[in-house]
Amino acid sequence: MYPDNDVTRGHNRYRPHEDENGPDVRETAFPKAVSDSFSFLSASGFWQAAAASNRVRYESQHAYVTIFHEELSYEIDLEIGSIDQPSLCFPRSTIMLLFDPEKLGLPESRSYVAQTAEEIARGVSRLASQFAGYVHAGLFDDPKLFEHLRDVSARRLRERAEAIELSDMRQKLEVAWREKNYAKVVALLEPMSSELTGSELKKLEFSKNQLRSGASLPRQTKRRYVEFDPEEGYPAGKNLWYECGGCGGVVPSTPKQSVRCGCGNIALDVSAGRVSVKDDSQFRSFSWRGSEPGPI
Repeated sequence: MYPDNDVTRGHNRYRPHEDENGPDVRETAFPKAVSDSFSFLSASGFWQAAAASNRVRYESQHAYVTIFHEELSYEIDLEIGSIDQPSLCFPRSTIMLLFDPEKLGLPESRSYVAQTAEEIARGVSRLASQFAGYVHAGLFDDPKLFEHLRDVSARRLRERAEAIELSDMRQKLEVAWREKNYAKVVALLEPMSSELTGSELKKLEFSKNQLRSGASLPRQTKRRYVEFDPEEGYPAGKNLWYECGGCGGVVPSTPKQSVRCGCGNIALDVSAGRVSVKDDSQFRSFSWRGSEPGPI
């Protein structure tokens, strides 16, 4: 969000609006409000290192706190960072992940928008009050503070990515389920098994049963049988399937979990990476949609 930590440069980029009454009130109101409200930082070893019309920076031996007033959005907020490792810089929302994760998304997690001197003073005071609570709770007493902030930030990114992935999966699941493409249903749901709803778990189990019974492929699928020598191993591939001549069951050659046909003639043990066939004369392999098999 911020191109650098140099408040002087930030000041050069800031061009306050002027009117008939003179310069923008932020030129004096913001740094004064910050100095008044954030004086509690001195008890934690911080001093005011620099101040500009829209940005004030405090530093200690190992950390810094920058309070800013955005030029275009008028938002007031802060960030903290490591003096020793400049790349470790975190917004207030990441601090909240450590102390108040349940409040993310609530009004107190949002930046305060202020344009008048009164609004600026009120916004800075509110921000300082919240941040003081974290400081008094031991924020800067943690020797591994920035490691912990980095970890929760990474976790939050993963959770967002997983949420997007789940949303995408559910859209595809709706289509696969409607088309009775049970193989696709299993392929979509198995990797997400720990995140599934009760309804989705039932769909997964139902689809697995359909796979075992041979109802796994879309109606329009044409089977292209593959020639192979059982003595050299069984072929396997993403869209390669095993067909049991005894029960008519069909199972995927590369399942996510161990699976077998209805009569047990064909069994795949995922953990051991092994295919077991009791009667090779009742075993056939086929592909669909032109997928080429590869060695198991």
